[in-house]
Amino acid sequence: MARYAKHERDRKILTLISRDEIEHYNLWKKISHKEVKPNLIEVYLLLFLAKIIGYAFIIRVFINREKTSQIRNGKIINSFPHLNQILKDERRHEEHLTNILTKYHQRYLNSLFLGLDDAIIELLGLLIGMIILLNDTFIIIMVGIITTFSTAIRAGAFQYLETDIEARGSKNPLIAFFYTFAGFFIAATFLIFPFLLFDNIHFSAAIMLFNSFVLILFFSYYFSVLKNIPFKKNFKDIFIVSYGIALLTFFISLAVKNYLLPSFH
Repeated sequence: MARYAKHERDRKILTLISRDEIEHYNLWKKISHKEVKPNLIEVYLLLFLAKIIGYAFIIRVFINREKTSQIRNGKIINSFPHLNQILKDERRHEEHLTNILTKYHQRYLNSLFLGLDDAIIELLGLLIGMIILLNDTFIIIMVGIITTFSTAIRAGAFQYLETDIEARGSKNPLIAFFYTFAGFFIAATFLIFPFLLFDNIHFSAAIMLFNSFVLILFFSYYFSVLKNIPFKKNFKDIFIVSYGIALLTFFISLAVKNYLLPSFH
C-alpha cells in the first residue's frame, strides 16, 4: 500500500505499520503454534481498489479493522499481559492512519460528491422527462450531452466561488472546480451512455435507472467508509432525493403530455 502513497511521510508510516503487523503475527504464531497464510485474493483486491479509487478508502478500511482488533485483542491480552504492547501498537496505528486521511485528497472529497449528487438529481429527472415527452433517442442524447457540459461547468463554477470565499487558503478553488466537474461528468456518462448503445429507448431508460442505483450504492458506501458515517442513512437520503425527484418529474411530464400538449394542436 505504501507504493501508492504520494507523500514520503505516509509511505514511512505505512511501512512501519506493516513491520509491526508482521511482528504481531509472529507473536501470535508462537502462542497458537499455528501458521495462518494470508488471504491473497483479499490482498490483491485491496491493492487493485487502492490503485483505482485511491488508498484513502483502503486506509479507512484498515482503521475500522484496527478498532476491531483493539476490542478483540484487549479481551485476549487479559490472559496474556506480556502482549500488552500489541494493543498499544494497534492504537498507535489507528492514530497514524487517521492522520493520513487529513491529507490533500480528503479535502476535496466533498467537491467530488457534490458533482455526483448534482448529476444524478438533475440529469435523472431531465432524462426521464424527455423520455416521456419526446420519445426520441437522438434528441435525448443531444440534450443530455449539452446539459452535462453546461451543468457540470455551472456546478464547478459554484464550487469554485464557494471555495474561494469560505476555504480561505485551505483548499484550491481551481482544484475544487475540477473535482466537482469530474464527479458530475462521470455520473452523467453512466446515465447517458445506455442511449448510445441501444435503440430501444425504454430498455435504455431501464439501464439508466440501474446505473444510477449502482452509482448511488457505490458512492454512498465509499463516502460512508471514508467519512466514517452510517452507510444506510447516507444511501437512503441520496436514494430518496434522487428517485423522488425523478418520480415527480415523471408525473409532471405525464401530465404535460396528456393535458397540456393536446391543447396546442
